Amino acid sequence: MITYRTHSRVRNLTLPLAGTLATTMLLTNSPAPAAAPAATGQGGAILEEIVVTANRREESVQSVPAPLQVITGGELDEQGATGFEDYLNTISGVGLTKSPDGTAKVGIRGVSNVAGSNSGVASSKSAAGLYLNDIPIQGAGPLPDLTLYDLTRIEVLKGPQGTLYGEGAMGGAIKMIVSSADTAALAFKGDVGVSGTQHGGTNYQTRGMINLPLSTWAAVRITGTYQDNAGFIDNTLTGQDNINGSKTTSVRAVADTRFTDRLSSELILLHQRLNLSGFPQEGLDAGDLQINIPDHQYARQDFNLYALSLKYSFDSVDLLSATAYEQNRRSLYLRNPYVSRYDGLALEDFGLSGIAPTEPQGFTTAVNQSAVTEELRLSSRGETAIKWNLGAFFRHATQDATSNDTAGNYDQYNAEMQSKATSLQPLLSQLGATLGDALFSSATDFYLNRVNETYNQYALFGEADYQFASSWSLKVGLRGFHETQSVRQFNQALALEALDFELYGIPASAQSAQSISDHSLAPRVGLSYTLTPDKLLYTLVSKGFRSGGPNFNDGHASIPALYKPDSLYNYEVGTKTSWLDRRLIVNASAYYVDWRDVQVRAVDTATSTEYTSNAGNARVTGGELQILAAPGNPWQLGANLGLMNSKLISVGPNVSGAAAGTELPNAPKITASAFVQYSRPLQGLGTAILRFDYQHTGREAVALIAPTAKVPESVFFVPSYDTGRALIGFNGAHWNVTLYADNLWNTRGFTQRSNFLPNFAEQYFTVIEPRTIGLRLGVDY
Repeated sequence: MITYRTHSRVRNLTLPLAGTLATTMLLTNSPAPAAAPAATGQGGAILEEIVVTANRREESVQSVPAPLQVITGGELDEQGATGFEDYLNTISGVGLTKSPDGTAKVGIRGVSNVAGSNSGVASSKSAAGLYLNDIPIQGAGPLPDLTLYDLTRIEVLKGPQGTLYGEGAMGGAIKMIVSSADTAALAFKGDVGVSGTQHGGTNYQTRGMINLPLSTWAAVRITGTYQDNAGFIDNTLTGQDNINGSKTTSVRAVADTRFTDRLSSELILLHQRLNLSGFPQEGLDAGDLQINIPDHQYARQDFNLYALSLKYSFDSVDLLSATAYEQNRRSLYLRNPYVSRYDGLALEDFGLSGIAPTEPQGFTTAVNQSAVTEELRLSSRGETAIKWNLGAFFRHATQDATSNDTAGNYDQYNAEMQSKATSLQPLLSQLGATLGDALFSSATDFYLNRVNETYNQYALFGEADYQFASSWSLKVGLRGFHETQSVRQFNQALALEALDFELYGIPASAQSAQSISDHSLAPRVGLSYTLTPDKLLYTLVSKGFRSGGPNFNDGHASIPALYKPDSLYNYEVGTKTSWLDRRLIVNASAYYVDWRDVQVRAVDTATSTEYTSNAGNARVTGGELQILAAPGNPWQLGANLGLMNSKLISVGPNVSGAAAGTELPNAPKITASAFVQYSRPLQGLGTAILRFDYQHTGREAVALIAPTAKVPESVFFVPSYDTGRALIGFNGAHWNVTLYADNLWNTRGFTQRSNFLPNFAEQYFTVIEPRTIGLRLGVDY
């Protein structure tokens, strides 16, 4: 953050810092000939530290003995960040698989949702926690990619966070802190932007925030964003250009109330709507930024959050209650050639033509997720020898999903049946059907699947930091939990496929119900040593865990009824240091992850049915380095580097979808980012900013390598890619303007690769946005 004075008015301007630590320098902008830093050691501005709440209490980021990177709200606003891709790629040791339907899998230090699906149905849970303030967002399957504006910061906590953050934060946690409402003054900020994407169209964005004091003890802060992206993928089969357009709307209200000096509350209401009219997918051999499919793929999402936090401050203890209800409704259609491969067999059994590759074919899915959470926590206050947290947590979640095998040319099949009436009638009569019956029960669907899931968890946790000597501190934490899960599934073959089931003596419909319960403990132990007030050494041993779940076995005894939880231990050493009179910050860490009972996809040999199993063990080793420097008043520099080696070291029986010795998905061996920024006060105008960012995402697996696949190993990976960003901005007392270029070299980076049998003849690549040049104009009062 840069704070400078214009006459008698003080204004804050936060500059982007590429996912590293934020910088605060005090400059003056007055009629004097030049501006100077308020505090400089040897000509460079002092780097100030950010206050974070990673340990559920306010601390300086450099004093937290744990791996943590912070992205400031000013950085997000200045760069127009809209989602995971805009900031997670700047964090060392993080792998991001961005699905074409707008959801994401996040791997932190190689730990990700290996067996997860796009829909989240019949799927293992995210291995990375997602939080809005103290509210857990993550549920089954992929994470929602929230578009947020007017944040205070984003904290990325690396390594298991099982003690304070619980189930799901096995690899780490992403914690988004919203700006609170302020009773001090009426305030407003906002911007409008327009940009053009190479090979695409024109994009529009508008964002705004208004802070409304209601009294000396209550205020409301309302934030809204709207983004309209034109798309950049052309469909050569249908002749449509820019098919992957998207529209995103987000509205958030924060109401803060201080009833007394001790009692306060915060109410958060959030709504986000995402509408993707197509996907950013490029087809194998279709051409650059082109796809050649007959399908109209789409995804729609409505996410709602209602959260209330109540805080009461005793003399030496804070009591917090955080209650939330969230709902995530999703509907999508994804092309999947397995429909023609399997459902086409039903047509061929009746002498009809199968589903051709040039016909629409895929899955239509509607998912409704909801959850109620409650956390009650006591926390110590003040600078005492022992700082502690003690709490209880409850979560009740449900998921209802309906999916269909979908094909488009039913009129063709009906006409073909009519033309073959004579030859078909004996077979239909044998099955008790006549040609006049309505064999097609719906316009496009062959097969129906309904799933209802229920999840409950109860947990108790505690963590304490004990400073037992002037330079030594011991951390001890433990979380115990008990959880239950149940699932009901109903499958029904429709139309001609139902007759095909009857032809082979297979029931056309089936239903099953499974339930499981589990309990475990998650400990955490750490030791830190303060060499000097600016230099800290630490070591950590922590456990992370993730729930198991029931399998959909359709009554098949050969398929296990459930899969077990998986867990891991993370062993780590690290250091946090400041140098040169706080003009240089260097943080480093090294870690070893021992991951047990990894949840993967397996295949039942008796029925050829997929299910979730515990593969065996995995190992991840790595190191991370973060550097931030302010060598002189105009200059700021920063760099992040992550090196990682991951491997699945053993597999269990029937796990045909994974081979021992292969890399883990979402675990790039190298992640790196760097930036350089020059800022200069302009006499009477404000401050000019020049900035360049660089990001490198290493080659990474998108799925575990199947040992029997008769294809090159390379089809399980996406290649590494490099991107650059440049901007020039001007910031006045109440205005700002930014000209920027994203993906400066117009790189074709891929965030996901979808492969389909036989022999992966159909492959689709999710593509990052090509070079985009834009202009934003903003105001701030």
